[in-house]
Amino acid sequence: MSGRRSRAELVTPAEPGTLVTPGDPGRLVTPVRPGPEIRRCTCGAAAPIRPEESMPVARIRDHFERRREDLIAMLLTIQRGLGYLPEDALLDVAQLTKLPVSTVYGVATFYEQFRLDPCGRHVVKVCRGTACHVRGGDRILRELRTAFRIEPGETTDDNLFTLETVACFGSCALAPVVVIDDTVMGRMTPYRTRAALERLDDVAAPVVSEDQALVT
Repeated sequence: MSGRRSRAELVTPAEPGTLVTPGDPGRLVTPVRPGPEIRRCTCGAAAPIRPEESMPVARIRDHFERRREDLIAMLLTIQRGLGYLPEDALLDVAQLTKLPVSTVYGVATFYEQFRLDPCGRHVVKVCRGTACHVRGGDRILRELRTAFRIEPGETTDDNLFTLETVACFGSCALAPVVVIDDTVMGRMTPYRTRAALERLDDVAAPVVSEDQALVT
């Protein structure tokens, strides 16, 4: 939906390969080897919490006063525990808040951070804003689509990756931007994106085979 934005802390870009402290724009912390700039995302669309950390839907009864004003907070709590909003959870929330199911569903589908279907263990988001597109974001997205064999909004068959696009992260100075789970990475290339994905603990094989790795 037009006008949606993720709430990510803006930072003043430093030299490539330098970590920057979120909330303290421009402050250099630790020189590191050349690579993508990294900062933490504060948006509500974080990767799903692992099952052992999840909060059962029933426990929202103990944490909220069941007021209509708590609707968004309740939905966020459920999604942080389950990774998405199942139909049963929406029905439970409607009953607790005494709101029509259509209202609860409308809120869940209006805000971009909510999802109604399970996502992969890792959520990869590619910015499709103008600055990112001009600086190569389209090449990154094209290669990920080829590697994952899915389109944006879909999840791989092994439930490892979900691919998404975002209209703009508001970090144009770091373009092109890719977000892997809750880590925002700036000045990315197809090669850096592949390398970041292959460093994930549960990725056993290369994300892109040698015959696919045509663009760096």
